Amino acid sequence: MTTDDLVITIIVEFVRLSVCYRAFNIFFEKGENIIKRHAIFLTSFAVTTIPYILFGQPLINFSFTLIGLLILSITYRGLLSRKIFFSLVLMAVSVAIDFFATFVFTINPYSQNFSILSTITSVLMFMTAEFLIEKYNSKKAKNSVGYYWKYFVLILFLSILSMLILALDLTISKLSVITMSGAMLLINFGLIFLYSRLSDSVNQERENQILKEQMNAYSNELKIRAENDKNLNIIRHDMRHHFQEIYELSKRNNTEKIKAYIEKIDDVLIDSKIFSDSGNPAIDSVLNYMLSRAEQAGIDVLVHIAIPEKIEISEFDINVILGNLLENAIEACHKEEDPWIKVIMKYNSTLCIEISNCCTQHPTFINGQLITAKKTTVNEHGLGLTSVKEAVTRNYGLFSFEFNGNIFKAKVML
Repeated sequence: MTTDDLVITIIVEFVRLSVCYRAFNIFFEKGENIIKRHAIFLTSFAVTTIPYILFGQPLINFSFTLIGLLILSITYRGLLSRKIFFSLVLMAVSVAIDFFATFVFTINPYSQNFSILSTITSVLMFMTAEFLIEKYNSKKAKNSVGYYWKYFVLILFLSILSMLILALDLTISKLSVITMSGAMLLINFGLIFLYSRLSDSVNQERENQILKEQMNAYSNELKIRAENDKNLNIIRHDMRHHFQEIYELSKRNNTEKIKAYIEKIDDVLIDSKIFSDSGNPAIDSVLNYMLSRAEQAGIDVLVHIAIPEKIEISEFDINVILGNLLENAIEACHKEEDPWIKVIMKYNSTLCIEISNCCTQHPTFINGQLITAKKTTVNEHGLGLTSVKEAVTRNYGLFSFEFNGNIFKAKVML
């Protein structure tokens, strides 16, 4: 094996194993120790590459590739039998793509670069297959980066087409082919890696924003309860004096002053309004936080909550659903003269959520998707509703909305 062949072999095997690593990420949960993951990856790379360079025998290559993939799977959680099965599936897909790429390049069997170009094309096709599977199996929320995945697939397709064109050129040198095809492979791999990192970063930013809103909601809830506890403690401390005053007023049959005095006590007790007091902290906090914002914006709020203290639904998903739907309702009410929001939540083995708001302007739909009234970029339109749909799907629920007259209503069943 020449130096040029050695270099291209190392690059190809590194990229191929990286694609397998990404494929494992789709179907298995990886461990948290990043140093261990990197060490295992390098070990797997050595096990799969060195025998290929030294021997180059199909049976040996197959055996050590399987061993390498099983080593790679160590960093993931799951049954060994499942890992073995998935490793065999990856190998089967890779071999099938290799055969297909080899068959395609028989269009020009006289090319001296037949082997290099078919190998690079095989890896590019393997990369494309993994990228598409990751795209359609990803549980991550959609984001503005995700809208550009088609361009990355197009770049991969054009790269494969370029390999076919290179195969037709009998005058190009082997070194030029290695340089161009190797660069093409690394550029595509780098672009997909960058895409994944950007997508993860945007998703993380969105999750952090949701958690920030959740923390604000909890903080608001604690503040309300702390104020009420303080007022109750004051009332308890002064209760003897209050009763004495009411008793003296009653002896004089001064009912009007008794009513006024009791109203003063009542005002102290309800000074910090609580919209929801179901006993479920996740639901109460987000409802009290969002509906307090609505009332401060001059929106009339109507609430009917009949749910148990404990519901087996993720607090994160509850926050996503209620937070986004109420955010949209508040935004819609900003355009209304007499704004109102109504929240109904019931539980009878199924959690039913119904959020209504006045809406004199007909909602906007693009490609069947509801567009919110928030001032955002085009790519960000509807991301809140997308998050709601994904949270509902995770809990095997149903989500629908309707516009009837001057009322917009969103319904969720979990």
